Amino acid sequence: MAIFGKYYLLNSLPPLEANFQSPLPLSLPNFWRRVQEEESSLQELIHAILLEKDLSNLEQIAFQKKPLSPASIPLDALSKMREEKELAEQFFPACISEWIEAKQWHREIWGAYFDYCLRIAQKHGSRLQEWLSWNLGLKNAFYEKRAVEDYKKREFKALTQRDDDREYQDIIQLYYKASHPMEGELTLDRVRWEKISTLVTSYSFGQDEVVVYALHLLLLERWWQISQTEEKHFTKGVECLK
Repeated sequence: MAIFGKYYLLNSLPPLEANFQSPLPLSLPNFWRRVQEEESSLQELIHAILLEKDLSNLEQIAFQKKPLSPASIPLDALSKMREEKELAEQFFPACISEWIEAKQWHREIWGAYFDYCLRIAQKHGSRLQEWLSWNLGLKNAFYEKRAVEDYKKREFKALTQRDDDREYQDIIQLYYKASHPMEGELTLDRVRWEKISTLVTSYSFGQDEVVVYALHLLLLERWWQISQTEEKHFTKGVECLK
């Protein structure tokens, strides 16, 4: 039965806790390798999730920054991708790779990514689609609060449902009550962690338990990267929560 593959995969992975101060228990490339080796039926779905980190790395490279860690795509491949179109076509779906060019970084690529991720979630009947809608709705709420340019609002408009405004406003208030920007970001990611956890019942050993693991791991990886690049600010932000 298919459930056994997911059972063995989940039991082989280290448990994750919402401790953003701890070392990363598992790298994204190692997680991706285990999915490929132990439960290939989840490759398309998990790959769609990890592409967010890959795109973030590609964006950093486009703006002359050096990413610290890969996800599903090696950093050396990403570094050549904007000059070698065939690499983009090899690693990204066509609806995303078409936006990758040598001369400029296209803002539309993020809209294309989230459209693709939503389609994959729907194809697999995954509750990932609920997470995408909720999280993008939260992004939109922040954009409106900060009165940023209209193009950023349009970027996510097609993917969000506007029935969570009260919840979003409560979260935004928590963010702005923080005494330090890093504290605010930690608060947001703790809320995200809990929201992700509601997508599945623990020990169900279904595909969405692996989805939740991937989303949680991305949050932990984000804070590991912050701790490596902005140690002083990270330490101060963490101290605010103690």
